[in-house]
Amino acid sequence: MSNSPALVVTRLLRRVTTAALLCLVGLLLVATAANAHTTLVSMSPADGSLVTVAPEQVVLTFDNVIQAVGDAVLVTDPNGASVTEGAPVVLDDTVTQKLTPLTVPGRYAVSYRVVSADGHPVERALSFYYLQKTDPTPSPTPTPTSSSRGSPIVVWVVVGAAVILTLGVAVAWRRRSESQ
Repeated sequence: MSNSPALVVTRLLRRVTTAALLCLVGLLLVATAANAHTTLVSMSPADGSLVTVAPEQVVLTFDNVIQAVGDAVLVTDPNGASVTEGAPVVLDDTVTQKLTPLTVPGRYAVSYRVVSADGHPVERALSFYYLQKTDPTPSPTPTPTSSSRGSPIVVWVVVGAAVILTLGVAVAWRRRSESQ
Protein backbone atom coordinates (compact mmCIF):
# COMPACT_ATOMS: atom_id res chain seq x y z
CA MET A 1 0.00 0.00 0.00
CA SER A 2 1.51 3.27 -1.04
CA ASN A 3 1.00 6.63 0.64
CA SER A 4 0.14 9.50 -1.64
CA PRO A 5 2.06 12.76 -1.14
CA ALA A 6 -1.17 14.57 -0.22
CA LEU A 7 -1.90 12.04 2.54
CA VAL A 8 1.64 12.36 3.92
CA VAL A 9 1.39 16.15 4.00
CA THR A 10 -2.03 16.02 5.70
CA ARG A 11 -0.75 13.67 8.43
CA LEU A 12 2.34 15.82 8.94
CA LEU A 13 0.24 19.00 9.28
CA ARG A 14 -2.02 17.30 11.85
CA ARG A 15 0.98 16.23 13.92
CA VAL A 16 2.60 19.66 13.76
CA THR A 17 -0.68 21.39 14.68
CA THR A 18 -1.25 19.02 17.60
CA ALA A 19 2.31 19.57 18.88
CA ALA A 20 1.96 23.36 18.56
CA LEU A 21 -1.33 23.36 20.50
CA LEU A 22 0.17 21.21 23.26
CA CYS A 23 3.14 23.59 23.55
CA LEU A 24 0.80 26.59 23.70
CA VAL A 25 -1.30 25.00 26.46
CA GLY A 26 1.87 24.16 28.39
CA LEU A 27 3.16 27.73 28.09
CA LEU A 28 -0.16 29.15 29.29
CA LEU A 29 -0.14 26.87 32.33
CA VAL A 30 3.42 27.87 33.23
CA ALA A 31 2.70 31.59 32.73
CA THR A 32 -0.42 31.37 34.91
CA ALA A 33 1.51 29.67 37.71
CA ALA A 34 4.29 32.28 37.47
CA ASN A 35 1.80 35.15 37.77
CA ALA A 36 0.08 33.72 40.84
CA HIS A 37 2.28 35.64 43.28
CA THR A 38 0.67 37.72 45.95
CA THR A 39 0.32 41.44 45.27
CA LEU A 40 -0.53 44.38 47.47
CA VAL A 41 -4.13 45.57 47.04
CA SER A 42 -4.06 48.57 49.38
CA MET A 43 -2.18 50.32 52.14
CA SER A 44 -3.58 52.51 54.89
CA PRO A 45 -2.52 55.29 54.86
CA ALA A 46 -2.55 55.06 51.06
CA ASP A 47 0.70 55.11 49.10
CA GLY A 48 1.67 58.71 48.29
CA SER A 49 -1.15 60.17 50.40
CA LEU A 50 -0.95 63.20 52.69
CA VAL A 51 -2.29 62.67 56.20
CA THR A 52 -2.81 65.39 58.81
CA VAL A 53 -3.71 63.04 61.63
CA ALA A 54 -0.83 60.79 62.67
CA PRO A 55 -1.70 57.16 61.98
CA GLU A 56 -1.22 54.70 64.84
CA GLN A 57 -0.57 51.81 62.44
CA VAL A 58 0.07 50.87 58.84
CA VAL A 59 -2.27 48.26 57.36
CA LEU A 60 -1.25 46.31 54.24
CA THR A 61 -3.95 44.30 52.44
CA PHE A 62 -2.97 41.65 49.87
CA ASP A 63 -4.91 39.66 47.27
CA ASN A 64 -3.93 36.33 48.88
CA VAL A 65 -3.32 34.92 52.33
CA ILE A 66 0.04 35.82 53.90
CA GLN A 67 2.07 33.33 55.93
CA ALA A 68 2.91 34.46 59.45
CA VAL A 69 6.57 33.52 58.94
CA GLY A 70 9.47 35.89 58.31
CA ASP A 71 7.31 38.93 57.70
CA ALA A 72 8.80 42.38 58.23
CA VAL A 73 7.41 45.90 57.93
CA LEU A 74 9.67 48.90 58.45
CA VAL A 75 8.37 52.45 58.66
CA THR A 76 10.91 55.28 58.91
CA ASP A 77 10.44 59.01 59.46
CA PRO A 78 11.93 61.73 57.22
CA ASN A 79 15.19 61.51 59.22
CA GLY A 80 15.47 57.75 58.62
CA ALA A 81 14.59 56.75 62.20
CA SER A 82 12.32 53.74 62.65
CA VAL A 83 8.81 54.43 63.96
CA THR A 84 7.69 50.79 64.01
CA GLU A 85 6.58 49.35 67.31
CA GLY A 86 6.82 45.57 67.77
CA ALA A 87 6.37 42.86 65.15
CA PRO A 88 3.76 42.99 62.39
CA VAL A 89 0.51 41.12 63.00
CA VAL A 90 -0.66 38.84 60.18
CA LEU A 91 -4.33 37.90 59.82
CA ASP A 92 -5.23 36.12 56.57
CA ASP A 93 -4.53 38.66 53.78
CA THR A 94 -3.82 41.63 56.11
CA VAL A 95 -0.58 42.70 57.78
CA THR A 96 -0.79 45.37 60.49
CA GLN A 97 2.25 47.23 61.85
CA LYS A 98 1.84 49.43 64.94
CA LEU A 99 3.67 52.76 64.97
CA THR A 100 5.17 54.95 67.66
CA PRO A 101 3.63 58.46 67.79
CA LEU A 102 4.68 60.44 64.72
CA THR A 103 6.23 63.79 65.57
CA VAL A 104 8.25 64.79 62.52
CA PRO A 105 6.35 66.16 59.50
CA GLY A 106 7.43 64.89 56.09
CA ARG A 107 7.74 61.70 54.02
CA TYR A 108 7.45 58.38 55.83
CA ALA A 109 8.92 55.38 54.01
CA VAL A 110 7.14 52.03 54.32
CA SER A 111 8.95 48.90 53.19
CA TYR A 112 7.74 45.36 53.66
CA ARG A 113 8.76 41.78 53.05
CA VAL A 114 6.08 39.14 53.49
CA VAL A 115 5.80 35.48 52.55
CA SER A 116 2.85 34.60 50.34
CA ALA A 117 0.78 31.44 50.74
CA ASP A 118 2.79 29.76 47.97
CA GLY A 119 6.03 30.41 49.91
CA HIS A 120 7.40 33.18 47.71
CA PRO A 121 8.70 36.35 49.38
CA VAL A 122 7.04 39.58 48.27
CA GLU A 123 8.66 42.95 48.96
CA ARG A 124 8.00 46.54 48.05
CA ALA A 125 8.69 50.10 49.18
CA LEU A 126 5.94 52.73 49.52
CA SER A 127 5.45 56.01 51.35
CA PHE A 128 3.00 58.51 52.76
CA TYR A 129 3.35 62.10 53.90
CA TYR A 130 2.50 63.38 57.36
CA LEU A 131 1.79 67.05 57.98
CA GLN A 132 0.96 68.05 61.52
CA LYS A 133 -2.36 69.80 61.63
CA THR A 134 -2.12 73.00 63.60
CA ASP A 135 -4.95 75.07 64.96
CA PRO A 136 -5.11 78.21 62.91
CA THR A 137 -4.56 81.31 64.99
CA PRO A 138 -6.23 84.40 63.67
CA SER A 139 -3.72 86.84 62.29
CA PRO A 140 -4.29 90.52 62.82
CA THR A 141 -5.94 92.20 59.88
CA PRO A 142 -4.03 95.28 58.74
CA THR A 143 -6.01 98.48 58.84
CA PRO A 144 -5.86 100.51 55.65
CA THR A 145 -4.23 103.89 55.88
CA SER A 146 -4.62 106.87 53.64
CA SER A 147 -1.13 106.33 52.15
CA SER A 148 -1.74 102.74 51.01
CA ARG A 149 -2.80 103.27 47.40
CA GLY A 150 -0.99 100.30 45.82
CA SER A 151 2.55 99.45 45.06
CA PRO A 152 4.58 102.21 43.41
CA ILE A 153 6.37 99.59 41.30
CA VAL A 154 3.11 98.45 39.74
CA VAL A 155 2.23 102.03 38.89
CA TRP A 156 5.59 102.60 37.17
CA VAL A 157 5.31 99.33 35.21
CA VAL A 158 1.85 100.29 33.95
CA VAL A 159 3.00 103.82 33.02
CA GLY A 160 6.12 102.44 31.27
CA ALA A 161 4.05 99.93 29.28
CA ALA A 162 1.63 102.67 28.22
CA VAL A 163 4.51 104.93 27.07
CA ILE A 164 6.14 102.09 25.07
CA LEU A 165 2.82 101.16 23.47
CA THR A 166 2.15 104.79 22.55
CA LEU A 167 5.62 105.20 21.01
CA GLY A 168 5.21 101.93 19.07
CA VAL A 169 1.87 103.05 17.62
CA ALA A 170 3.32 106.48 16.73
CA VAL A 171 6.35 104.97 14.94
CA ALA A 172 4.18 102.48 13.04
CA TRP A 173 1.76 105.22 12.00
CA ARG A 174 4.62 107.48 10.85
CA ARG A 175 6.24 104.71 8.75
CA ARG A 176 2.91 103.96 7.16
CA SER A 177 2.39 107.64 6.35
CA GLU A 178 5.90 107.93 4.79
CA SER A 179 5.44 104.83 2.59
CA GLN A 180 2.25 106.22 1.02
